[in-house]
Amino acid sequence: MSPRIYTVEDYLRLSESERTARTRALQAVAIARREGGDLKSAARQAGASMDDVRMWADDAVESGLGRARVTREDSIARLRPLFVDGGLEFLVVNGSVEAEHVERIFDDQYRFIEGNATRGDVKQHAGITIAGRRVEADPDVLIAIGLAGDADVPESYRALFS
Repeated sequence: MSPRIYTVEDYLRLSESERTARTRALQAVAIARREGGDLKSAARQAGASMDDVRMWADDAVESGLGRARVTREDSIARLRPLFVDGGLEFLVVNGSVEAEHVERIFDDQYRFIEGNATRGDVKQHAGITIAGRRVEADPDVLIAIGLAGDADVPESYRALFS
């Protein structure tokens, strides 16, 4: 059984190889859901073994008729970037439905910072709280974050482990 992730600290306790295996397993689940295809081929595409998919994404896998399939949704915790309370943070979100919701919000925020979304795209998220944090929905704050160079997701992710 895989270690359960409830907090960012739980995620940080995973070894690099565990994080990689977990990420690939969850990517396989996402591919199978998006493409409606076979989980085994999605695992191959994501570079994950089926053992890793079963270990890290057990709640997203159902077996039947000798084949593993993905469920429509799951309760697996995921680490997701989001601009909250004036800055970029990584939050643990619970399940595929909440993860997709956070991804849509983050997409609007990031596209706005890059000049590819409107103020309204960002303002529509005002008042939303994710993992106890207030989603940043003030366009001027997001502009300031971008101008300060504080919207670098890969760099912020690396900083978690330093």
